[in-house]
Amino acid sequence: DQIGWAEKEIGILFKQLAQYRDAITWLKKGAAKITRIRAVNPVACHMSETYSGLGMRDSALFYAQRSNVIPSAVIDPYGYARSQLTIGKAYAAKGEREMAELFFKKTIAVCDSFDIGLVLPAALVGLGRERLKMKDASGAIALGTLALDVAKRTANLPASLEATDLLEKAYHA
Repeated sequence: DQIGWAEKEIGILFKQLAQYRDAITWLKKGAAKITRIRAVNPVACHMSETYSGLGMRDSALFYAQRSNVIPSAVIDPYGYARSQLTIGKAYAAKGEREMAELFFKKTIAVCDSFDIGLVLPAALVGLGRERLKMKDASGAIALGTLALDVAKRTANLPASLEATDLLEKAYHA
């Protein structure tokens, strides 16, 4: 299990470097050795994001749905929220707006209930992007502003960048 965890971490590093093929190789090696449910969840989330980076939307959705192994937010609030966010992103990439919004809203509700600041900005940005697609610039601005505030509070630079990107597009719209 520990070797699998280390291989997963190597895969995450390749994903962060946008070397998605190498990331998939290492994530799959890790996934083959990991058996704990709480560890299966993040591997599947990272696999989904990696396939999304390659533009392979069906595979991204497949792994996003595989990440949904935690039956309740009470058991693992962060893992549950992360899974819901990953599913929302996968549906958004496929252009399935209603499903994407549903999962982004679920993520936001869990984050609010359990005070999970790390995942919340990404869900707010995801929902804001969906609002922007619907030509609701003011809704996107409100969500982007909230996402930026949460990202600042949690010192989450990547989320801050995503929020400012959403705000730029929303104000331009």
